[in-house]
Amino acid sequence: MARRYLIDRLSSRAEPIRPEATGDDRYLQPIQDGANVLGIIPGTELPDEYVIVGAHYDGQGTSCRTTVPGDGVCNSATDNAAGVAAALSIAQDLVDHPPRRSVVIALWDGEEANLRGSIAYVNAPVVPLAQTVAYVNFDVLGSNLLPSLRTTTFAVGAETGGSVLTGIVRDAVDADALDTAMVSAVLGAYRSDYTAFLTSSIPTVFFSDSTGPCYHTPGDDIDVVDFDKLDHQVATATRVVRALANSRSAVLPSTSGTASAPGIRIYRGSMAGLCVPLSTLHAAPRDAPRMTRGQHDSLHLCCQGLAPFTPCRSPGALHKSTGRATRRRQCSRPARRAPGQSSCRPLCVVAAIPP
Repeated sequence: MARRYLIDRLSSRAEPIRPEATGDDRYLQPIQDGANVLGIIPGTELPDEYVIVGAHYDGQGTSCRTTVPGDGVCNSATDNAAGVAAALSIAQDLVDHPPRRSVVIALWDGEEANLRGSIAYVNAPVVPLAQTVAYVNFDVLGSNLLPSLRTTTFAVGAETGGSVLTGIVRDAVDADALDTAMVSAVLGAYRSDYTAFLTSSIPTVFFSDSTGPCYHTPGDDIDVVDFDKLDHQVATATRVVRALANSRSAVLPSTSGTASAPGIRIYRGSMAGLCVPLSTLHAAPRDAPRMTRGQHDSLHLCCQGLAPFTPCRSPGALHKSTGRATRRRQCSRPARRAPGQSSCRPLCVVAAIPP
């Protein structure tokens, strides 16, 4: 049902990716146990160069990490119906403002099954990867990681496209009132579809609110979507896609590494005594992009105490419940809570600390 709905929406905005096929198959790329939904908006001047805009449309179904009485279904409103809506909104903008380069709108299946759809795509791309200038990813939008982050979101990995992509994202971010923190690709933890494109050396930026309290729960419903925030996120991302599709400067994969990329916030802590070198950790997936030894040695995981874990609730409830004491309070109780204790978790960032 979801796939049929998306084909209807996409077919009014984009041309089929497989025009030789018939019916719905013209917009589908079959994968194991599913199908990606793909359409293309042809470029007016550079039709053989491509920008890909993607978001996964699969959800958890009944495989929620938590359940509530009478509700065991994850409706996946912020993860990732909001991301799909952002991609379709950008598709409509490109119809209204035809781009110089072609833009592929990619709605991935199987992201929740180890990135199955995007990995299948890069293994059998419908447009040449060598002619793909950038990938823009949406995963978890219109969400609030903490009450104090209602006006904060993240743009992950722009440094992978060097100074051109970093500049494009920075200009788009600066044009909006929403505080979009530009952070290194490593902070995305290689847990979304941007990973498949990074491993294929495609410059990428990944827009996200990270995984908040409603993540993979029945509470991720439409009433927790922060639509005002989502509007700002879509506006910022639309500026990025327009610039990528119309830029006269080439976007090239960066060879400088994440630690030295200009304009990227990867050192946000000051408590170096609590930092652990990433070289001592082995959490990254085997297929994650590798850093050189020098880059790896300068990166540390810094944890700065414990922060309150906010229950899953609507933006309005978050606004009402957030006072200065709640917003600034640091937890003194351990992250592994006993009955009656508050739910707390560590605040950790990746920091570049020069040797």
